[in-house]
Amino acid sequence: MILHVYTSDDVWLRAASEFIFSGLSEAREVRNAREAPQRSLHLCLAGGATPKPIYEALVRDPRSVEISDARSIHLWIGDEREAEPGSGFRNSEMIAAAFKYSPTAFVLHQWPPGRRALAARTYEEELSTFASERVRANQPIFDLTILGMGEDGHTAGLFSLDDFQSPADSLKRATILPNSLVMLTEAPQEPKSRMTLAPEILRSSRRILVLMQGLTKVRVLIANLVGEREDPIKHFLNETCEVIARI
Repeated sequence: MILHVYTSDDVWLRAASEFIFSGLSEAREVRNAREAPQRSLHLCLAGGATPKPIYEALVRDPRSVEISDARSIHLWIGDEREAEPGSGFRNSEMIAAAFKYSPTAFVLHQWPPGRRALAARTYEEELSTFASERVRANQPIFDLTILGMGEDGHTAGLFSLDDFQSPADSLKRATILPNSLVMLTEAPQEPKSRMTLAPEILRSSRRILVLMQGLTKVRVLIANLVGEREDPIKHFLNETCEVIARI
């Protein structure tokens, strides 16, 4: 895990954009070298306010068009809240607005609105169509996963270490098992009903980017690194992960 800390919004945004485009370029080269029949690129995105300017910068950057030549870039959403459309709580709506005017062939996969049990099942069915091809080819489902982190160390709709007690085993098999891609979790604050992709699916990404702002969050992250705390974010700080922080 590599930690980058910046004191300027512009430099923080630029560093995050460079990491994302580097990851996409690397994934595209892997696809080309292996002549993979499924050559689309797959990103898993975080919700919340922190990554929004990053997404808007991706839309404006001409490299998005260059990387997407002859293939589509699929955007998945790591976690969602059970909330009414238009409530301002849904990650899907923020991300859809950020990418609304993109000239690039981004394909956005949104968690459906409504009761979370049905929404999660529908989203899992949609993702499994792409995931099965990746698993059979011994490839990670996501080329890049972007995560945020709360001041309590939670990430991606994972609020408790109990959420890691039953890791998905779908990556060990040639097929995707039902109920192995998504989880239903509970947040300590409203809206409490959450749905998220399973931790093992997220952790298996080719590259992981954690975005954060604020000295308090950086201190929580460092406490996890040195063993003073164990929060959900700690389980993603592996060799494929880089953290880009603004203080």
